[in-house]
Amino acid sequence: MILEMLKDFGNKLDHARILIDHVEEHTVKMVLDAGYWPAYDLPISKCTPQRLVDILEMYGAEKLMVNAAPTGA
Repeated sequence: MILEMLKDFGNKLDHARILIDHVEEHTVKMVLDAGYWPAYDLPISKCTPQRLVDILEMYGAEKLMVNAAPTGA
């Protein structure tokens, strides 16, 4: 849904400066193919550390942001 919304801006946006958070296995390729940065929040996220390792093995870490979220209070 976010990728569709960003398409409305056409070439007005620099894709290399846009980060899309909470990307998962089924969305990371679409984000990378569109030229955006995929981002993940660990450990509190839908994406577990092991799932992130799997994504890294498949797509590499060249364009990737990982945020360390707090683990609760």
